[in-house]
Amino acid sequence: MLRTPGIIVLLGMLGMVGATTASLAADQAILMRIGNTGILCVREPCPRKGIIEVHEDGRSHPSLPLWSGTQLPALSGSAAHRHLIEQAWQRPDGSILAYGYFEGDRLVIVGLADGQGE
Repeated sequence: MLRTPGIIVLLGMLGMVGATTASLAADQAILMRIGNTGILCVREPCPRKGIIEVHEDGRSHPSLPLWSGTQLPALSGSAAHRHLIEQAWQRPDGSILAYGYFEGDRLVIVGLADGQGE
């Protein structure tokens, strides 16, 4: 009988750890432009498509792209957000502002910036 309350307390604590880990991951999210980077090059290779960090006012952060290439990285997030990001990526000059972070090679989308398809 005494073991059952202990197990319940332990399981409750494990649940709190999981919730804390998820909120810490969301705190890692930064605003990024996904799609057309706005980078113009004289020579190839040129990271025209990619993911760059941007300031809250939409200006590009003065750093190299977080990701570049012809394909998007693997995405995690809501189906609606993934769909909008994939649509923007496919348009030649398309881009979308989203909050997210990288978990290895996977881009985790936490949300879209205001006015970005929601």
